[in-house]
Amino acid sequence: MKRTLFTVALISFVLVLGFSVLACGGGGGGGSPSAVIKQYHAAMSKGNLKGAMAFMEPEMAAMMEGLWAEIDSDQYKEAVEEAKKEAAKTGGIVKTEEEIDEDKATVIITYKDGSTETMKMVKLDGKWKITMGK
Repeated sequence: MKRTLFTVALISFVLVLGFSVLACGGGGGGGSPSAVIKQYHAAMSKGNLKGAMAFMEPEMAAMMEGLWAEIDSDQYKEAVEEAKKEAAKTGGIVKTEEEIDEDKATVIITYKDGSTETMKMVKLDGKWKITMGK
């Protein structure tokens, strides 16, 4: 039971941490940092957690894959539902503001509910990816 709660809490933390921007799409990361964030958010809203990984830097995606390998299908379904709920709470993206400095970007997201979130991105092989780094 403790392991299950810990796993769900950890997955929820990672989802909320990187939650603003995903969409289903192969390759992910094309376009501007804001476009990638909007695609990421669309995927999260649909509960497409694996699709969201296409918009994450490889290290972050590998961490997510490792977490999913540790849980059973019921826990995964629970994580998907949690991602959908978190995305729905904000009401969607109203606007984004981005600051680009060569191969790094910061995107400030404003949601319909008035909340904001800042996401860091890096450009890897010509594609913008969400990062947990600086």
